[in-house]
Amino acid sequence: MYSSSWSDLAVCKKCGADLFQKDANIVCVNCGEDHSSLQKWFVVTDGKLLDDPSIIGQISTPSELSIGPVKEFYLPAIQDAGIKLDDLRILEIGSGVGNIAYGFSKVAKPLVYLATDAYVQLLDVLRTNLDQFGLTESVGWVAGLNADLEIALQPKKFNVVIGHSVLHHVLDYKTLIKRLNGLLDTPGVMLFAEPLRDGWAYFLTIVKLILTQSDIFQISETSKTILAYMENNLSQRITRADDREFLSTLEDKHIFALDDLRGLASRKDWDFIRRN
Repeated sequence: MYSSSWSDLAVCKKCGADLFQKDANIVCVNCGEDHSSLQKWFVVTDGKLLDDPSIIGQISTPSELSIGPVKEFYLPAIQDAGIKLDDLRILEIGSGVGNIAYGFSKVAKPLVYLATDAYVQLLDVLRTNLDQFGLTESVGWVAGLNADLEIALQPKKFNVVIGHSVLHHVLDYKTLIKRLNGLLDTPGVMLFAEPLRDGWAYFLTIVKLILTQSDIFQISETSKTILAYMENNLSQRITRADDREFLSTLEDKHIFALDDLRGLASRKDWDFIRRN
């Protein structure tokens, strides 16, 4: 058993000090703040979670299809970073209802798997799913985490940070990466899978072709409206990539070029890994 209490993983959301557990109570050793309100899951950000899962259609359902990305991308990259598979301590950002967690539960045996999400409605489902995957308490943990806020977790408790199609939802993703990097043990690795601008640019070209040749393609007015919205949304996100005020109004904020993430990963002591 690697972690027997939230006091092993989290810190005080108010002052950042350690927590201790006595009976059913979890209390800050410094300011005395009571953190005992945990039930099935815990909140590790000092602020509000999100109430409306307006991106719910983008959340994948756990299935056998989850195994492929874990076996073909995540595990090889983790091993490349010098991490032994019998010492997996994973923090996942934006877990949804456990798609990637399911894959790890089938091909590895993590010592710790902390699955997080910003949407409060998903957390109970996530807790139930982790139990069904065999990632039960003391191995599988669930926490509410709003990526735009501070993260109240113990440093060095995790050696793998994963985010699958999450960073582009976070306005200040550079600050998030810096905070996550500060939590990593050594050796440690952060792995983010993101849709890239190259693919979207190709898609946008196809959309524009269809719209300009709508008579040939014989699409409905409803389809035209949807495609026109997508063209406008994608075009604006590309041309206004530095307009933080505009991006803050969107759910899907960024469309990353490969060099955007390569630049972050090439910082000192960070290794860039790309697998096609």
